[in-house]
Amino acid sequence: MRHGEAESNLDARIIWGRSFNMKLTNRGRKQLRALGERLNIEGISFDELHSSPILRCRQSIEEMLCVINFPYNKVNYNYNLVERSQGDWEGRLRSEIYTPEMLDRINNENPNFCPPNGESQNDCIKRFNRWARKFVDEYDKKNERKDIGYSHMKTING
Repeated sequence: MRHGEAESNLDARIIWGRSFNMKLTNRGRKQLRALGERLNIEGISFDELHSSPILRCRQSIEEMLCVINFPYNKVNYNYNLVERSQGDWEGRLRSEIYTPEMLDRINNENPNFCPPNGESQNDCIKRFNRWARKFVDEYDKKNERKDIGYSHMKTING
């Protein structure tokens, strides 16, 4: 699952990237409480909750846990679930970075294109897969356990 709406979602002019300290908006908080209510109504439960440690994901979990009956000590934070790094581009205006020439380069080199001091889509996928692999490797040991993860759209979608 993706975190709720964050302050960074309100200004599409900026390349936010990881933005470790970006908070949820009031709308984002409401989204997660609504998700918790839906999980309750549909009787959906899980054994563990895995999340990116970035603030907006931690806040998303806190909001959801206000509504559902799930112990906070069963939340596992993992760096492999963090947003894809945009490196030196983070905090810069999209209009300055995404020139027609740069967009051509990105499109021609994807999924291996890497922003300066950032990570490529392939790097992000490899990092995410390191986390996901443990569930595949341990599936038989879990006895039908249900785990859920919180991350970021760029991590989930590559």
